[in-house]
Order: sequence, then C-alpha cells, then structure tokens
Amino acid sequence: MSFSQVFLPILSVVFLLPIKGENKVSIESLAEKYFEHRDFKRLLEYFTGREYKGNQLILRSDPSVRAGMYFILNLDVSLNELPKETRFILNVHSNDSLEMKIFEFVIPSEVNNQKEVLLGITGDDWASKETKIVAWRIEIRSDEHQLLSERQSFLWAHEK
Repeated sequence: MSFSQVFLPILSVVFLLPIKGENKVSIESLAEKYFEHRDFKRLLEYFTGREYKGNQLILRSDPSVRAGMYFILNLDVSLNELPKETRFILNVHSNDSLEMKIFEFVIPSEVNNQKEVLLGITGDDWASKETKIVAWRIEIRSDEHQLLSERQSFLWAHEK
C-alpha cells in the first residue's frame, strides 16, 4: 500500500470532523411583541405558585417583572446543543431615548430541548406599552465571545 492510500482517507475524515467551538446556530424566525403580566399566567401557576413556561426559555432583563417588550426567537437547534454560558446580546433603539440600550441574557446551565426563546425587556428597562422599537440587533455568542449567529432589523443595517 502506498502512503496516499493509507493516509488520505484518514486525513479526509479528520478534516471533516467538527472542530470544537465552531457550533453555529440559525435564528429561523424572530418577532417582537409587547406582553402584559397576565399574558404569562397559566392555570398551573395557581396550583404550583411557579410560572409555567411550557417549551420556551423566557429570559427577562428584570426577572421580577413580566410585562415588557419581548423578542421571540425560534432557533434551528435546541438550547442544550449550544456551548455552556452561551449568551444573547440585544441592542435596541426605541422612540423614548436617543441612546442605544444593550441587554445581555445568559442561557442557564439547565435547559431542556427548547428551540423557542423569549428575550424580555421588562421593568424599568421598558418605559411603557406605547414605547416602540426603532431598530435592533441580536447576537448569539459563546462564553469565549465567538459569534454563533446574528440578526438585525432593516434600520439597523441602514448606513448612518
């Protein structure tokens, strides 16, 4: 057997293996919606005293407040397939301020097979139901700050 007959198949397999840290994720769909506190109340909560989140991961800028503006993301992979300490970084311009607001949400270490994520800007971070989003950008980054995915509004991409 020649060198190329032995080592080329081995090398091709090695180069086809995924390299650690190159996990990519796609945001299949994204929507934004204002939710009131009552929109999250379920019958089960009256019996258990705990919020029922179904098959969604709900992360809030102020975990003690449910009312606010939410970004609803559907991912192409489940959250437990992402690297530990993966985070969502949300940049938002709204009509109530000239300043951009930045929010960071870390995926908890214990997640199920959820693919739907709700990122909530709640409490004092979102002034009122009348406040509107002007432009936004979402990044999904690993704990090593590697960009795994990103999505932005049309206005965010517009030249300044």
